[in-house]
Amino acid sequence: TEGGSDRPTSDVDVLLANAGCERFVLRCVENELPPNLIHCLRLLRVLELQHDHAVAMRFQRERERRRAEGGADGSGSDANYDDADNDGGGNTNEDDHDDDGNTNEDDDSASLPATRPVSTRAAKKVSRLLCLLCADASVGEQLRPHLFGLLALSGASYPRSGVHIATAASDVILAFAASCLSASLVWFLHDRKMIVHMTDDVKELCSAAAPSASAPSNSRCLYGPDAEEAGLWVVALKTVVRLVAASCRHRCDELLRDYDAAGGYRVLAHAIARSEGGRAAKLLELVTALACCRTDGDGTGAGRGDERDADELDGPSLDLAEAKVATNAQAFEIVDELMVRSVSLIRAYAESNDGRRPEFRPRADFAAMARFSVDYAWDDLASPSTSASTSASTSSPSSPEPPKADLVSELLVTTLQLYSDHAKNFDLIESEYHTLSHYILAFPSFSDVSVKVLTLKTLEYVCTGLAVADSAVPLKVATEVFAAMSERLLKEAGKMATVAAREGGTEPKREGTDDANEEKENDERRENAFRTMVQDAQLLCETLVKLLEFDERVGYVMLDCGFLGAKIDDMLDLIMTTVMGVYVSTRPRDENDDDDEGNDEGKEKEETALDGESAQPSPTVSTTMDEIYECVCRVLKNVVLNPEARAVHGERGNNSMRTEQTIAPDSSLNTFLTVGVLHLGDKASKAALGVFEGMMSKNHDELLRSDMACIIDLIDKFDPAVGGSPTSSSNREADASSSTVPNADTKVDKLFIARQNAMLDMLANILATNEPAQEVFRSCGGFECIVRIFFRLAGSINAPKSDQQENDPDNGDSPEDDENKAMSSAVMKLLESAFKLVATATRP
Repeated sequence: TEGGSDRPTSDVDVLLANAGCERFVLRCVENELPPNLIHCLRLLRVLELQHDHAVAMRFQRERERRRAEGGADGSGSDANYDDADNDGGGNTNEDDHDDDGNTNEDDDSASLPATRPVSTRAAKKVSRLLCLLCADASVGEQLRPHLFGLLALSGASYPRSGVHIATAASDVILAFAASCLSASLVWFLHDRKMIVHMTDDVKELCSAAAPSASAPSNSRCLYGPDAEEAGLWVVALKTVVRLVAASCRHRCDELLRDYDAAGGYRVLAHAIARSEGGRAAKLLELVTALACCRTDGDGTGAGRGDERDADELDGPSLDLAEAKVATNAQAFEIVDELMVRSVSLIRAYAESNDGRRPEFRPRADFAAMARFSVDYAWDDLASPSTSASTSASTSSPSSPEPPKADLVSELLVTTLQLYSDHAKNFDLIESEYHTLSHYILAFPSFSDVSVKVLTLKTLEYVCTGLAVADSAVPLKVATEVFAAMSERLLKEAGKMATVAAREGGTEPKREGTDDANEEKENDERRENAFRTMVQDAQLLCETLVKLLEFDERVGYVMLDCGFLGAKIDDMLDLIMTTVMGVYVSTRPRDENDDDDEGNDEGKEKEETALDGESAQPSPTVSTTMDEIYECVCRVLKNVVLNPEARAVHGERGNNSMRTEQTIAPDSSLNTFLTVGVLHLGDKASKAALGVFEGMMSKNHDELLRSDMACIIDLIDKFDPAVGGSPTSSSNREADASSSTVPNADTKVDKLFIARQNAMLDMLANILATNEPAQEVFRSCGGFECIVRIFFRLAGSINAPKSDQQENDPDNGDSPEDDENKAMSSAVMKLLESAFKLVATATRP
């Protein structure tokens, strides 16, 4: 016992107090203290078993007596026998004072009461003393005959009151593995099949195997979920895995082979899948230890004939950095198996593809996989809770059940830990299992934002922190996912814009009906899904922009995916479809229009009028497409800076039937940007002009001329008043030479002036940084464009009030006056921008 000032001190306390003496370990070894301490641990286990059994039997007899007397069924006797635990059975309880939460009585009258441990302090002291002795390598050989008994303690069965014995034994074994293990002892453990026996004990403890015949049927020892809850799974698995990992440091992988042959990997995967969150995370740490076990022996390992030279072989076989290389990739199959069972997208993909998982081979159809991921995520977000998400997450009878805990985040943390331990680990693991690629593919389907952020941070770390890593496949997947999300969002935004335009018309609303309420709920779900996916696209956009700014090789990967080819074409088609749909829904209906199929000619004229860059400008303050369009432009702004961007080899059509086609410089990129300026909101227009500025600030060839002509043409398109027709390039000279002033009653849209102002400011910035652009501006008719702006602005502002009208108190500011002031301010800004551009263009 550990006493105070009036109580004697035990022998263990004396030994612990003098552990720092010079010859302490030598004297302990001479008196065979280490083996006797192992016997103490084993006897303490027996003590706990006997005490627990005695308390249970007394409780059972008392309950039977009460039933025989016709009284209570024993539910109130728990407290009495909880007190009897402390002095019954002839055992001295040295833990009378220890109330650390071990006395949780069971409320169920049919169950037996919990028993207090009687050896907590004793086991702690014995374990501490043994750990101090095992820090000296000389103790290892003395413990050789007693290792079987010591190792069996970590995975043995225990009552709830004996869990501390398992923890104490585990601490001793880990100390022995760290300091006392040698090549000869490794071969000794292999010959006695001790790792096999330990693994079998863990199987029984985890209920992965049937209990042994020696286990009594009425035993109160913990197995299965009860043992997991008590932490015995973690103790047993940590002990055997750390021991195996320590043996590999002695250039001998025999214990690792024994662990594999005994089914250790399957047992660890079984335990992780059925453990609670915190304990599952501790078990996942063991996967890292197993993965870094050295298996690529060079033939110089310690063999049976090397036991006499153990002192030479027991030195460090490799440095600390090389010890963290994941040479045992087989251990990572545990993470791969758990990932498949945890990530719902992978399960859904397998169910839709005859059990095949996503494949990331060089010629795989990344675009199709990305579209499946985005569609699955959208259905999960926009559908009711009983629809696609639930059915996809439900395992089929043939598929393994999902883990008990949500391991999606923990698995990625384990993977990131391995990648950060050594630069080689990424290529070793990713080339075989593609864990990061799977996570990026499933990015839209994750419901936890922290998992999404962690996925993108892992990608950023791999691309920026691992210089030798081949990150082409994860980057391709990220590009395809971003493109698929953008296309889906543009499609959904188009639907929302068309519905909003129709609701603004004369179509009656069915309010109060069941169909109307259901439709309203569906619209709300779709709107929430849209907002969520937009936020995801913005997160992915931020990561791609960072990587593009850090390494130009990222741009080559995106170009190889056809980002400036088929991807831009598809997005442009979606935008123009929406523009046409809104126009058709909001245009005034003519009395002679027919609703039958005989009006195809008129529809064809409408579509032709709104096709591409020839469409009449229809700018607005904001649209549902602005945010996603801005994200695409932010990526484009960095991609187009790549030297090969404007003459890129892109992919068109199905990726499974790839044919590389050279995209001409006048591809749909300019059309895509032009549409954003002409038809979308202010945010989208600013983003499109930012891409133009980035391209034109760097170019010095014919591309600069074509871009300059495109911008000047855009400025001219915003010249006409509302309701007028755009100025074509064929009659610009006539307009410039004409001195006709527009009608004073003509109204000019302020948005037209704002867009012209933004483009003039952009040109001024380009000319200031790119001197060859001045000559290109002049040769493309830039000055004539400014003159046309001056002519068009004439008459756009009404005459100001006279002094008498201003001083008249009865004449307040009318709405027309406010609009006139706003127009005057807009025109003045435009004139300032125009003169600034002239000054920049004429600067020597």
